[in-house]
Amino acid sequence: MEASISSQQYELLESLLWDGQSLFLEAAHINRLNQAASFFCFPFDKIKIEAKLHQHCSMLPASPHKIRLLVDKSGKITCQSLRISPVNLPVTCRLAESPVDIKNPFLYYKTTKRTIYDQAMSAVLANHDDFEEVLLWNQRGELTESTKSNIIVEREGDRFTPPLACGLLAGTFRQYLLQQGKVKESIISLDELSTIRQIWLVNSVRKWQTAELLPILERGHILQ
Repeated sequence: MEASISSQQYELLESLLWDGQSLFLEAAHINRLNQAASFFCFPFDKIKIEAKLHQHCSMLPASPHKIRLLVDKSGKITCQSLRISPVNLPVTCRLAESPVDIKNPFLYYKTTKRTIYDQAMSAVLANHDDFEEVLLWNQRGELTESTKSNIIVEREGDRFTPPLACGLLAGTFRQYLLQQGKVKESIISLDELSTIRQIWLVNSVRKWQTAELLPILERGHILQ
């Protein structure tokens, strides 16, 4: 993967949960931001970033907020916050119309350059309007992630999430669950989706969200 793959302007991004008292998985987010800064050759000042985060959160009410932490090419640090509102569950999902390219570095690092995810969403919206999220897959026919979350499935009584090598973001909550032994890594092929009992979308802001994959129409047949 080449850090110079795109000349378009973008910022490094982390989305954190402020629970009213502390930032959930703060250290993991700062570490991931550091890795992205190193890969894309962005300035990284841990002390200034943490100070900016804490100053911003100190002015928030004691209620859950999503914090967007951004760092641009010059090293400028920006914090934005949004009150977290309830969502309807399960999250209705459809499969992407085409695979992602696992060689694209923007799959592995969180930035404001969301072309991959926006195009996937737009392609499905061209044919459907009954869903909330899109599940991505790669050229090998392996499930990867959704446009906003990592994916976990239940299979034979255990819970699995796709390996990073399939082409996906190393989510902080995903890593936390792996370290806690609550999930395991395993390739999840599209061919086995009909046998999956349960799907969850997970990220560090919303944590666990149940998901429903809507039926797939293929060659005139409905795949459940």
